[in-house]
Amino acid sequence: MPLTTLRTLTELARSGATIVFEGLPADVPGLGNLAQRRREFRTLLDGWTFSPGPVAGVERASGNGRVWRGNVLAAVKASGTVREALADTPIDFVRRKTASGHDYFLANLQGSPYAGWVTLGVPAASATITDPLTGRSGLAALQHADANHAQIYLRLKPGESLLVSTSTRDAASAGRASLLRQGSGVQARGRPGEGGVDANWTWLEPAGAPVAIEGTWRIEFIKGGPDLPPAIITRALESWTTLGGEAAQRFAGTARYHIEFDVPARSVDGWVLDLGDVRESARVRLNGRDVATAWSLPFEVRLNDLKPGRHVLELDVTNVAANRIRDMDKRGIEWKIMRDINIVDVRYQPFNASAWPLERSGLLGPVKLVPMRRVP
Repeated sequence: MPLTTLRTLTELARSGATIVFEGLPADVPGLGNLAQRRREFRTLLDGWTFSPGPVAGVERASGNGRVWRGNVLAAVKASGTVREALADTPIDFVRRKTASGHDYFLANLQGSPYAGWVTLGVPAASATITDPLTGRSGLAALQHADANHAQIYLRLKPGESLLVSTSTRDAASAGRASLLRQGSGVQARGRPGEGGVDANWTWLEPAGAPVAIEGTWRIEFIKGGPDLPPAIITRALESWTTLGGEAAQRFAGTARYHIEFDVPARSVDGWVLDLGDVRESARVRLNGRDVATAWSLPFEVRLNDLKPGRHVLELDVTNVAANRIRDMDKRGIEWKIMRDINIVDVRYQPFNASAWPLERSGLLGPVKLVPMRRVP
């Protein structure tokens, strides 16, 4: 272990942190000033005198600070650290402490949706859920497993992520604090797809068969290079590398998809625009108005108060640069010009993308409107 690392750990322990070693480090790396660094290293380690700890398999130091060694999980539990029950669910998470409670970043990286109550490793009087893609925020349904563990209700689709902020204050105070944190980013409610703050977070589930958005799509390439391919008119959504010619195959940039569609009259609590397969991001515009940008799974946009009748949908879809890089290497265009070193591959050979397969690009769909109802 580097001497600077051991110094830092020692200072943390002296400051009140709990340091747990599975086994103490034996030496320092490198040869520079070796004897001097080894002496200081040994002095720091000798400052800890270990004796049997509070649980089997764990020893506790009686020297500088709170330092334990042995079974890490047993030591962490004995130190009073609460294990997160979230670790037993398919949800990945990161937690940090705040002045009023704790913040959680939650992500469903599995292939199936998750729904149910989850137990947090902290107590809470209230909790706020925020969608990081839209800024929509609302108070979570909350109950108490015991005095030290709050439970909240979650529904996460594959690829979906949410932010949860717990608070030791009641729901009314937490709601006001959430509004203040949103600041000028709060948008008026009742507008299709826009972010905003709900009094309570609302969960939606499909309320019937989806409505396919079908018809004639106009695809116009609006920004990128090496040049803008000709527009495409199609009824079938496929990669623009298939729908267009060579110009579309070497293009990297943004294409605008345009279609008109009808919304049927249904008794629903809202609609979700499901874009299907998107390569790689889509800015959604409805009736000439920006709604949201979908850039991660699931490629879905919530549309509030979507009225029956005729609507105009525009999607600005942007791909990655792989096809353009492939084309430049196929044509021998010199583009890898660096000041200090050129680009190499994993074998440290000159990088060349000419043999890359074409990357699928654009809106692959299928695109559909899903009627939704509130989950009780």
